Amino acid sequence: MSFRKFLISKSFFINLLVSFVLIGGILWYIFNYLDDYTLHGQTITVPDLSGMTIEELDSYMVEKKLRYVISDSIFDVKAKKGVVLEQDPKPDVKVKENRRVYIVVNALQAPKIKMPNLVDLSLKMAIATLETYGFTVGELEYKPDLARDAVIGQKINDEEIEPGTMVTKGATIDLVMGDGYSDEQVHVPMLIGLRMEEAILLLKTSSLNAGGFTFDESVITSSDTANARIWKQQPDFRAKMIHLGGYVDMGLTVDQNIIKVDTTYSAPPEAEGTP
Repeated sequence: MSFRKFLISKSFFINLLVSFVLIGGILWYIFNYLDDYTLHGQTITVPDLSGMTIEELDSYMVEKKLRYVISDSIFDVKAKKGVVLEQDPKPDVKVKENRRVYIVVNALQAPKIKMPNLVDLSLKMAIATLETYGFTVGELEYKPDLARDAVIGQKINDEEIEPGTMVTKGATIDLVMGDGYSDEQVHVPMLIGLRMEEAILLLKTSSLNAGGFTFDESVITSSDTANARIWKQQPDFRAKMIHLGGYVDMGLTVDQNIIKVDTTYSAPPEAEGTP
């Protein structure tokens, strides 16, 4: 039989049909196998892992059919030790099962860093330096000294701390300031409407200290505490001036109805900026 006759023969068409069926079956098997292998079309929403501990993650990620990898460890003084601070992919991203989620956790131990030399710096510069190093600004103590509002000493727990000493990051540093041999007094800034951290910073830059904090009945949860704002202060910002390093007590609330910000109040020139 010639090749031309074979191409138009019944046998050729039967063989061609069988070939198509076999190829189609093979392709169907391959695509279905790959679909199962790659979990095509099956996605999982990445949960928000922030604030979770490693112990919590172990069982939680198995339940979610995901994996995690610790990519880095940093220290954030404001966060709990050992909890997740960052993640990649971000929450709510769609991923395949068994996907790795890379996390950054807060270190269990705070690193130690060298204490900077704050002596002779202005109050503003000392505060900025401490914050840059990751320290917390503590109490301001004023003593007779020619250098007004310049740092003349630095302390931790009432003990002098020498520059270069290894200190735990996040430690509270108290500053001893010179008063310029004066009995100078300063205006109390208006704190109404500010959050706690904002008020503390404003008091420090005004050469004053934060006194006691009281929370009213509206503050119940830790979230309330973080979002509470000052609704009263003592001494009042309209009151007479107080001595350098004086204390201001504050009351905080999340009840917006009792926060009365005096929009007509204008701070005295010497109270508007850093002394």
